[in-house]
Amino acid sequence: GRWFRRVKHCAMRGSTPTVSMPLAAGGATPFPGAPGATSHTLKAHDAALHSVAVTPDGNTVLTGGADGLIKLWNAQKLKEIRTFNGDVGALEQVTLAPNGKWAASCSTRLTVPEMRVQLWDLSSGTEHGRGLKGAADNYRCVAISPDGKKLAAGCGDRSIWVWTFEFAGRKPIQLKGHTGAVTGLTFTRNADALLSSSEDGTVRQWDLKTATDKGSLNSAVGPVRCIAFANKKVAVGGKSLAVRNKTASFSRFEGHDGPVNCVAFAADGGLLASGGADGTVRIWSVEDGIELACLEGHGRPVLSVSFGQDGGVIFSGAEDGALRRWHAVLPVA
Repeated sequence: GRWFRRVKHCAMRGSTPTVSMPLAAGGATPFPGAPGATSHTLKAHDAALHSVAVTPDGNTVLTGGADGLIKLWNAQKLKEIRTFNGDVGALEQVTLAPNGKWAASCSTRLTVPEMRVQLWDLSSGTEHGRGLKGAADNYRCVAISPDGKKLAAGCGDRSIWVWTFEFAGRKPIQLKGHTGAVTGLTFTRNADALLSSSEDGTVRQWDLKTATDKGSLNSAVGPVRCIAFANKKVAVGGKSLAVRNKTASFSRFEGHDGPVNCVAFAADGGLLASGGADGTVRIWSVEDGIELACLEGHGRPVLSVSFGQDGGVIFSGAEDGALRRWHAVLPVA
């Protein structure tokens, strides 16, 4: 894919929260509710913060870390509401159901009997049942369908497992096709369309009605670390960042100094946030690939990123266990 120009250099400034942005005619418009570019931070976990998710109402944030803890936070005050009760393990990913009432997580385990996807009730912080099992290797990523009736999990053994909740007792289906560990999953238009990313450098599309592979695309970023989908657009992170608009091939977005560890779209797909090994969170215009803002302050690699409800706030987690909430000023065309 073609390279998009980078608008402005983002110089590292240690742990001081800063933002760099291109100049634009008409001045700048702040994210809703923010007078300018600011951030708030706290030490959320005692080890790497691998996953962050925001509830649909925007009021709470769910985080999971390598310290074996899942925590729920007040999104406005960044104060802990509760720590979940259970044997979480060294968490890889936690994701929220569309209704915001439950979540699913996967972790690194030492033995096959322990390897499972865990389901959690947000209101109590307790685990539902004994988890979803099937694979003989660790689950690396997890996704829940838009209707909340299916759950998919990707494994280190290159397989994908899919469970359907509406039919009690139905065995999970297993999908095979990747030649490297599965690193990311996202449902697209409905519960029967799934995208997967892998260390093999490809993105694959799956039809869950027929359990068939509908084809693959080269990601243009090498081994893929993360994937996101919104409004017919797909973003992937690896050695660099790339986005696919509708039917086009992947185009690389130039900016990060090093690998890209996490990506997330705003709800309408117009904005993209990415977090990198360079310790920055960057905001992009998806349509033209322009870097709108570079958010600095973590000082350590950024491992997770998520937009708030209205796209006006971004939450990010880093290797040192820090959680940040960002309000950034974006240019107006």
